[in-house]
Amino acid sequence: MLKQGKIAQWNDARGFGFITPDDATRRVFVHISAFRHRYPLPQAGERVFYYLGAPTDKGPRAEAVQYMDRLQKPLGWKGRRSSLHVFAQRVVLLVLFMVFAVVAAWWYRSEGYSVAPVVSRALPAKPDPQFSCAGKTRCDQMISCAEAKFYLAHCPGVAIDGDYDGEPCEQTLCRRW
Repeated sequence: MLKQGKIAQWNDARGFGFITPDDATRRVFVHISAFRHRYPLPQAGERVFYYLGAPTDKGPRAEAVQYMDRLQKPLGWKGRRSSLHVFAQRVVLLVLFMVFAVVAAWWYRSEGYSVAPVVSRALPAKPDPQFSCAGKTRCDQMISCAEAKFYLAHCPGVAIDGDYDGEPCEQTLCRRW
């Protein structure tokens, strides 16, 4: 049977106290484990509902204690979220993902990366008979732009295309005016 009473005495350090029933019967022992909500701790003078549990050798014991004056969350509330809350979380995650994608794309382009495919130039079918690979590797060793283009197309180990665009010696021999 559900009873009502008031916490007459409470010991925070030991986690127990006593309830004085409203019907003026013998006071009832109560342990912190009997409370559905254990925090904040009970205070002397608070009104409670309780059930009498199995009596101990020292007297009656309270079980399933609930506060009368404190606001309590309904059973099963913990962990449940409204559909609006879940929708809002998903929208926030989507917006964050989109912002991340935009920032990543901006950073990728600002670093000079190109998304255009690399186009390779077709090699001439026949090498020009006036040039041959004679060990030249730098632009200052070449005589003309045509020779530089021949070396770039046919001779391994040359260092004459610094920006790898297929145009050799752009700053010296193969300038475009």
